Amino acid sequence: MSIPTVLKSRRFVSGIVGLIVILLAGVVPELRTEFETIATAVVVIVGVLIGGYSAEDFALARNTPVEKKEVG
Repeated sequence: MSIPTVLKSRRFVSGIVGLIVILLAGVVPELRTEFETIATAVVVIVGVLIGGYSAEDFALARNTPVEKKEVG
């Protein structure tokens, strides 16, 4: 059984972990008072991670040689 590509994505995993943390902050009574702070921090951290992964992918794609096809 193979894992779908989306589940291997670091962007997807970061988003799911962020969602779980935000949901836990909303459910745990001790964390409800600081929910806005926690949610803001999680959104910023996950956004930076996803942006970093995208920049890394862009740099890798830019340095990968493109195969030239012959026309004719």
